[in-house]
Amino acid sequence: MVRALLVALCLLLAACSAKPELRDFTPPGQAFVVGMPGAPRHEQQTVDTPAGKITTHLHVAEFDDVVYAVNYLPMPEAAVQAMPRMGTPEALAHGRASLMASAPGATLLRESFNTARVGASNLATGNEYALQMPGGATMTVRQFVHRGVFYQVATTVPVRPSYNQELYAERFLDSFRLD
Repeated sequence: MVRALLVALCLLLAACSAKPELRDFTPPGQAFVVGMPGAPRHEQQTVDTPAGKITTHLHVAEFDDVVYAVNYLPMPEAAVQAMPRMGTPEALAHGRASLMASAPGATLLRESFNTARVGASNLATGNEYALQMPGGATMTVRQFVHRGVFYQVATTVPVRPSYNQELYAERFLDSFRLD
């Protein structure tokens, strides 16, 4: 009886937990779709690099203490040619180094290759990293290069995430598609 009551209470709490509705989002003029849990804010920055000026775009939405982000930057041809082909050990090492440089104090928890859907039937190979951030939150980042554009899709979940937070973070990451 007590066990049945505890199970019913757990189910009730899970049903009452916040659940974001992921809706397809594509910035104007871009060739990707990702399921955002709300209208994202947009940040843009242009920097000079040895390969030329690069403009980065970041779209971020937050829901239930989880950060959902996608950023992209069209790369100069010289940078595309110099970058290791995605899905290779060299690309994984390159992506890890650039990610760790941009996340001071983070610890790499795991790294692997991943794929994103391209159109209806093809896949693009990319890198995936899980980082423990200072303070204990976990950031998962997937990186892809497609048609001269570098993409990063990322989530950050709190220190002790609920089932729903991790589930919807994963659904967000899996929703990323290239056209």
